[in-house]
Parts: sequence; structure tokens; C-alpha cells
Amino acid sequence: MRILFTNNTFDHPAGTELSATDAISRLVRRGHEPVAFSRQLGEVAERIRSLGVTVVDDFGDLPDSWVPEIIHGQHFWETSLAALRYPGSPVLSFCRGATPWQEAPCLAPNVAGYVAVDEDCRDRLIDREGIAPEKVTI
Repeated sequence: MRILFTNNTFDHPAGTELSATDAISRLVRRGHEPVAFSRQLGEVAERIRSLGVTVVDDFGDLPDSWVPEIIHGQHFWETSLAALRYPGSPVLSFCRGATPWQEAPCLAPNVAGYVAVDEDCRDRLIDREGIAPEKVTI
């Protein structure tokens, strides 16, 4: 399966960067074809590349024939850019923080669902962002 991962940075190792790297590594071992996108690349991008995974900061660097079957969307801007670039690909929009603006949900029409990592994130998505409860999973 072709899976596009988005993150606001793949520079220094931190929470979402390491979580994405771990998920990407597991998917590669299972024979999937992940690609990673961020506007800020660095040390973590190199780690991901060492797994044989394409990492880009510009969708124009991907072949036109490569279209994700699903978008694993972390962080508002990057997920929204991916959703707009690939309007036929379903998006899972992740929320891993109850307060940072970067964790705001993507509201593109191709969002298939929202994933909250805890109750605080779930409450944010439903109460503050207006997402229908049935579209949110913990």
C-alpha cells in the first residue's frame, strides 16, 4: 500500500518525528510503500531515507504516477497540503496535542476520519474544532 506520511518537521528527533519514523519502519518491513513529506528536513529525514523510503519537501519531487492510497496526516499545514495535492486519496488526520495550533485538524473533503491520541485530543476535535464525534477515534 502507498502511504503518505506528513509531519511539520523531519529535522530533529522528537515526539511526532520518532512516532512517524517507527510507523514507517514497521510498514516497510511489511512490504508497504511509504513516502514522507515535510517542509523541514534534516536528521530524521536522513533516518527515514536510510530505510529506503523517499522523503520530500516538495510534492513536485514525486513522480506524477505516485498517488497515495491513504494519507497519514500529522500537523495542520502539511496534512492540508497533502489533502489538496491528492484529493482522491483518503486522509486520516491525527491529533497528538490538545493545545498547539499545529495540531488543528485538516478539514479537507477527503478526510475519512480523525485519530486522537487521548481524551484531551478527542475533546479538542469535538468540542473546540466541531468534528462530529462519530468521525473521531482514540
